[in-house]
Amino acid sequence: MRHPLSASRVGCFARGRSNSFQEDPLMPTGRNEPCPCGSGRKFKNCCGRGGGSSRVETGPDLSLPSELRTFAREVGVWEADLVPVPAMIAGKERQRTVAALVAAEDVALESDLQLVTGAEVPEVARIIEKALTKVAGKVGVWPETVRVRRAEVAEALRPALQERGCQVEAQPVLEALDPLARSLASHLSGRDGWPLASVPETWAAWGLPGYMVADLFDAYAAYYRAEPWRWLDDVPPLAAEWEDGSGIWTASVLGAGLGEFGLGVYSHPRDFSDLLDLRKGALPYQALQGWAIHLGYSHRQELPPVIVKEISRAGWRVESVEAYPYILPMQTAGGGLQQDLVRRLALLLRGVAGLVEKYGPGLRSPEGGAFHWSGSGLTLLFAVAPEMDASGDQPPPDLQDLIRGIEEAGLESEEEIQDFVAERVDGYNQTPLEGLAGLSPAQAQALIEGGVRGEGILRTNEALSAEELSTSDFLANARLLLERLDEAGGTKVTVAGNLTRAFVKEMLEAMRFPPGYLEFLHRGNKVVNEEDAWPLHVLRVNLDVAGLIKLRKGTFSITKRGRSMLP
Repeated sequence: MRHPLSASRVGCFARGRSNSFQEDPLMPTGRNEPCPCGSGRKFKNCCGRGGGSSRVETGPDLSLPSELRTFAREVGVWEADLVPVPAMIAGKERQRTVAALVAAEDVALESDLQLVTGAEVPEVARIIEKALTKVAGKVGVWPETVRVRRAEVAEALRPALQERGCQVEAQPVLEALDPLARSLASHLSGRDGWPLASVPETWAAWGLPGYMVADLFDAYAAYYRAEPWRWLDDVPPLAAEWEDGSGIWTASVLGAGLGEFGLGVYSHPRDFSDLLDLRKGALPYQALQGWAIHLGYSHRQELPPVIVKEISRAGWRVESVEAYPYILPMQTAGGGLQQDLVRRLALLLRGVAGLVEKYGPGLRSPEGGAFHWSGSGLTLLFAVAPEMDASGDQPPPDLQDLIRGIEEAGLESEEEIQDFVAERVDGYNQTPLEGLAGLSPAQAQALIEGGVRGEGILRTNEALSAEELSTSDFLANARLLLERLDEAGGTKVTVAGNLTRAFVKEMLEAMRFPPGYLEFLHRGNKVVNEEDAWPLHVLRVNLDVAGLIKLRKGTFSITKRGRSMLP
């Protein structure tokens, strides 16, 4: 049985078996049951033995096949990350399951499951470096470049890897690694989704000092008592600026719409705006540029008994039976919580509570305004525009000009006014507009309504010969893309829903382009993604809209209609 991360182009996966976990990967492993690593020993005598960080293998440690070694040497860029895996192992509630992944294009070179506590940046970098060193030892060479997700992890890795002649880059979306990580998590947990997030059954699994968790619980309680959702909606959000220059976060208060109470925090402002833009896609968080953290509350009955007992024994403050804190970090370093990050989150919760206590109902004032709160190195800003008074609304500028023209012309009769308005409207409709690509409104309307099968501006000619059609670069490229999908039986897509870099590279080598286009493209892009190659991106979107290709279960494939377009 092939591993779900197997690379079809190479025919094997770096580390073997697909059944390395039990049939139900979420089923707790008893101490006397066989170890899920496949060693044949009991769990208590294998991966369940002792404390600290223990390793769970995904399969036998086989040497890389020669094809894969050759491939890994030729690829100049490897991607690496420590990703959280939403799977739990019985008896290890105080640890998180993570995977150290190394990928090149669409091939996984290393996948090592581990149980860890804590996620401080140096430790995350150490685990990633160890995985890279292992692959480099098997391959016999280091890549020119290693890409990791987080800038702080790249900074920690850089000294060690530069000694090996390897450059380190940070890139929030790892085009090669992310689909493999998603496939691995789906295989182990039975859940398909992105981004991946740890869901430990205890707070101890985050590896935080007890006093820091206690402080965070106190901040959760203060936030809950302040009830910020009474005066603040999720939009507009708050800006949280740190005085030490570490950045500006975006914070969105949850619960005003009678949904779940809490706070959404984003390290990159674009991520929150993308979340609001439903045109980006039905699923949120698909291409985060920074990290996102959900600070929420659960009812005690919804929590595992082990975490309720942990909270009770520690004496951490819980404001209500329905206000037990929980936290969901996405795309943080190693998928975990760093101590400095948790300290700042506690300050942010208290800051929002302080802002609400300072202004209260004034935050919903019709006059709007800017509201500030500062303390402990944090400044919060909440700005809201004033509400428009319906009685004071002004007509649009174009309508104001029309009214002024009627008054200046001294028109009084209804017929004169109608003729004047008709003349002005006709003049506007015949005026070329920059927003319509230089067309006038009348021309744009004719283009839209004319269709292509009647006597409109654009018309189809079904009598064109194959020789005449052969001059169309778009048609030739469309048939090329359909042929490649048909021959390959489809191709996987990236997390962002685009063609993979490997497929893009193959298409660019075969497509028709204007002279000099490829040189221009590669001069501005060290690596080329689908959206960098605009002619290919437009082509793929057109074929999708036309129903000639389809996207199903993460794969683009040709449709029956598309196959009929092939010669």
